[in-house]
Amino acid sequence: MTPETEARLRAACGVVLLAAPMLLLVIGFKACGQAASLAELRSELAVSALMAEQALAENQAALQLKTQDTDRLRGELAGLAKSKVDAYASNISLQEEKRLLEKQKDILTTSLLLDPVANRISLMRDSQAARGFAVAYGVPQAFGNIPGAAAGGRIVSKERFAAPNRSKYEEKNGSIDWEPMQEGDSARTSALGEYVLFVQGNLILHGPTKLKAIHDAYPHFCLGLTQDTAKSLYNAAFIGTRIAVPPVPKSAAKP
Repeated sequence: MTPETEARLRAACGVVLLAAPMLLLVIGFKACGQAASLAELRSELAVSALMAEQALAENQAALQLKTQDTDRLRGELAGLAKSKVDAYASNISLQEEKRLLEKQKDILTTSLLLDPVANRISLMRDSQAARGFAVAYGVPQAFGNIPGAAAGGRIVSKERFAAPNRSKYEEKNGSIDWEPMQEGDSARTSALGEYVLFVQGNLILHGPTKLKAIHDAYPHFCLGLTQDTAKSLYNAAFIGTRIAVPPVPKSAAKP
């Protein structure tokens, strides 16, 4: 090695020795900066994690409240639907009760009034004549050698065609005993024709018959109704409707 080279090496070593502390100082500053950045990052991450936990807790609480509100709303909707169903059923029940009451009112307020002088029978509603019909006999006429006289009473049976055995109607101690008719063919069916109303006693309201001989031989009191009148009375009257047959003065009686 030449003296010049050795001198250069010594100079370089001196420079390195002088620069080493500075390099270490720079590295130390950088390390401290990185450590500070890591600490700040850790602090920010901790704050973010804490905020995330708080947000999660708030969201869970809101979800729980929404779930409770949804359950309560479902319960209220179910209760409302049940209330509507109950109200609908109650309305139907009230309508049915109203219909029955109106029908009972019609039964209680409907009556038939015979006018022997004018030869008419009137359909009465609440003591008001709703409709009048002409009859052949103002005074009920007896057929079949029936004894006694015709009297008013209540309708005990309605039969489109008279059945062989007549229905029975009787009031005992405030109760009503009613035995329905029996169906079949008989002279009674042929005698009374169509749209037959049986009244307490022996008065029978019925349409014209095709077998006059059988009709005249059947024991009953008759008004001689036309087919249209018999049908109208049959449709308008009820079982239990009262028929009033007032007494007729001898001077006003008609054959």
